[in-house]
Amino acid sequence: MLQFFAEKRVFFNRILGLFLIALIYFSPTINLNSINMENYNTSLWNISGMILMVLGSIGRIWASLFIEGHKTKKVITDGPYSLIRHPLYLFSLMILLSLFLAIKSVFIGLYLLTMFILFHIPTVLNEERVLTELHGGDYMQYKNRVSRFIPNIFIYKKVEKDTYLDIRLQRVQQVMIEAVLLIILYEAIIFLN
Repeated sequence: MLQFFAEKRVFFNRILGLFLIALIYFSPTINLNSINMENYNTSLWNISGMILMVLGSIGRIWASLFIEGHKTKKVITDGPYSLIRHPLYLFSLMILLSLFLAIKSVFIGLYLLTMFILFHIPTVLNEERVLTELHGGDYMQYKNRVSRFIPNIFIYKKVEKDTYLDIRLQRVQQVMIEAVLLIILYEAIIFLN
């Protein structure tokens, strides 16, 4: 079951994203601004959301540079993977939180969080199972040293000088394009509100 969710998460996330867009568009009861903003500084929400969007997007690119081409081939322990075992998912969560801050809808925020939990938690568990099977003690040492979801900046391990990353640029380019599109989406939401 975990493997099924892990393999199909991108497909299901896209379907559920389209469902959410259709629900927002066709449902008169879903209000994008369900949080009463009269009592809050909307500029602070918008700026906070943009900061999270940019950090999440840059973080996804950073993590992609390290993991691309090595997902199960070896245990990656440098850069963002020295801070947290699943930086891509942490940065994705930051992006979802930024969208909540832009849309200001409790319903949509809960929907996004539920989607994240339903598809990313099983994926994390499956990835850890596969990496333990493939790399045994090396991965267990890494797992015991680095937290699953809470970054620890005190154990950061930078890349050694003259280390070269063997990456597939096509996938990293895709993440970069997604990042730009997400920032544009964020700005469009702010503009339409």
